[in-house]
Amino acid sequence: MLPHGVAMARRKMPSAAPRSLEILATPNAGRTIRLMAKPRPKAIPKRPRPLLAPSSALIDFALGLPGTSDDVKWQDNYVIMVGGKMFAIFECDAPSLYAFKCDPEDFERLCERPGIIPAPYAARFGWVKVAKPGALKAAEARKLIAKAHGLVLACLPAKKRAEIERG
Repeated sequence: MLPHGVAMARRKMPSAAPRSLEILATPNAGRTIRLMAKPRPKAIPKRPRPLLAPSSALIDFALGLPGTSDDVKWQDNYVIMVGGKMFAIFECDAPSLYAFKCDPEDFERLCERPGIIPAPYAARFGWVKVAKPGALKAAEARKLIAKAHGLVLACLPAKKRAEIERG
């Protein structure tokens, strides 16, 4: 709270100035109470986004499922979503390495196979990662990706799920 009779004005300095300034002044001519400078927030450098999304038959299959969308997240992961929720993640540099959501029974069964591991940071949510190309046959991978789509679709709100199922 400012004392009685003190007004606050905010001025932006020209773009060449390194800071914006706040000036507190009284209505009395020429009496400035104080001048405060705020430093600019530092910009965090970002890695460039890949220009093209990776392509593979499994990605094309996943994108063909109802209500799917895609995006590049975390600079190098190609994410496929349904209703804004992720169900499969492909590495941009190596699309044969991917992770997907699965039910608890599939999680246990798949983690026992060579080349398939619990997905880092997401295993507690029932995600597995195919860490070795060819660890899953194409037909089985398509079946599991379709099942992951269904698991995530079932968790969506009823209104959004109905909208996706209608097409």
